[in-house]
Amino acid sequence: IHLEENIFSVSLIEKKIKWQIEKRKYPTGDIPKTRCPFVGISFKDNKLRLYNWCSTILIVDPYTGKVLEEEETR
Repeated sequence: IHLEENIFSVSLIEKKIKWQIEKRKYPTGDIPKTRCPFVGISFKDNKLRLYNWCSTILIVDPYTGKVLEEEETR
């Protein structure tokens, strides 16, 4: 897998991957080949937040993996 797609939802009951984070472009400044893996995850205020190396936060639906919001933190 690509480093930028390192978030999965796994069903332990069904023993399968339910979804994988979608491929997206992230702001990398002046360095075009910068990799942006996800390095953090939290669940707060009923929202699943994913944090990546390129200062982007994605809020995703935990059941489908659909990106609901994107925010740059720089």
